[in-house]
Amino acid sequence: RTPVVLVDVSGSMTIQDCKNNEARIDVVNRIVKKMPGLPMFSFSDKVNQILFSQKLIAFGSTDLEKAIQIISKQKYAKVILISDGLPDDSNSALHEALIMCIQFDTIYIGTDLNGKQFMQELSRKTGGIFSCAETSDIDFQAKIESNIARFLLEDKTKQDSGTKPQVLNTLKS
Repeated sequence: RTPVVLVDVSGSMTIQDCKNNEARIDVVNRIVKKMPGLPMFSFSDKVNQILFSQKLIAFGSTDLEKAIQIISKQKYAKVILISDGLPDDSNSALHEALIMCIQFDTIYIGTDLNGKQFMQELSRKTGGIFSCAETSDIDFQAKIESNIARFLLEDKTKQDSGTKPQVLNTLKS
């Protein structure tokens, strides 16, 4: 089984607090293009499978609960969640994650303390790994990429997906 990546594309991802006044979604778009072959879904008030060439547009709310319900229909080794804040309903999202019985590795990229605490709790309660990348960091994109690579290498399920080496190599380039 392979991991799945969930990417927050809610309206807050348009905040321009990254290097050179760049929006968070612009950085995420560059990262997504480096991960062909890995199943990825974007979520806001809608959930969509990400196609390799697709440009993500940030809008709407943060319905993580719906995203987890949709990805739970497939068998994945783990979930890698990239988000900048608190979901619409954190209790329901956490409940859905616990029902899946797989680990959630999280990369927090926001400035909201409640969102950071939620992401830490989600990782802890599912046996996953939490990491934080500050948007103000010069190497913000590199930090996200290295965390994704680390999460793929530290796959606690010890499942070989066959896509890891390719994804790891593209993230390093």
